[in-house]
Amino acid sequence: MAPHTSTQSDILERLKTTRLFADLELSVLEEFASQAMVRSYPKHTLLCEPAQEAKHFYLVKSGWVKLYRDSLDGQEAVLDVLNAQQFFGETAYFSDNSYSWYAESIEDLELIQFPTSLLHKHIEQTPRLALNMIAAMSRHRAQQDGEIERFMLQNAPQRLGCFLLRLLPADAAKSEGPCPSIQLPYNKSLLATRLGMTPETFSRALKTLQKNTDIKASGFTITIGNFESLRDYTCRSCSNTFPCEDLT
Repeated sequence: MAPHTSTQSDILERLKTTRLFADLELSVLEEFASQAMVRSYPKHTLLCEPAQEAKHFYLVKSGWVKLYRDSLDGQEAVLDVLNAQQFFGETAYFSDNSYSWYAESIEDLELIQFPTSLLHKHIEQTPRLALNMIAAMSRHRAQQDGEIERFMLQNAPQRLGCFLLRLLPADAAKSEGPCPSIQLPYNKSLLATRLGMTPETFSRALKTLQKNTDIKASGFTITIGNFESLRDYTCRSCSNTFPCEDLT
């Protein structure tokens, strides 16, 4: 890992656009920005592991982070994949101040690192931050509930379709004409694991999705010719329709 320079003003502006720090006094934001450090990590770097003391929490500046646990038989259970402007490690405050998963970079990565001691101080002293933490945990729970529902009700092609819809901007449902092409954000093997599939099932799901909707796949590029066909096929076995409530 390598620390490098990033202006305090840049970090400050990033914090202002996150939900965790929304509506906080400028002096609080400036204190977090002043104690932040930007670090770079190459692909496949283990960032933290279960039971490790959580001395820092992180904001993804660029790249992707995989959160996962290992089963007793050595299989990897992917819990989440995070990208720019997403935090991880902040909820360790509520779990004995230790991480409960492995975190690994899945491509070259830049993180903004903050001391958890500062977060703990302001959770106790700044009611707005405490409320933001509760709201963030509530949104995460809603997303988990949505994932459980999709695993129960949707088949593999529909779960893949749901993932593709979530890569689209929320106003895609209102725009006319074809949607912009989508670039799959990480390799298909990891994506299959994230969606609860084997790579072979993922390949079959993608073929089925192309057969039943107006999409075309070429490598990591997905072209959606008709948004409605993808939405209707994907959302018919779900209690929500795009854009999903747990994305807002």
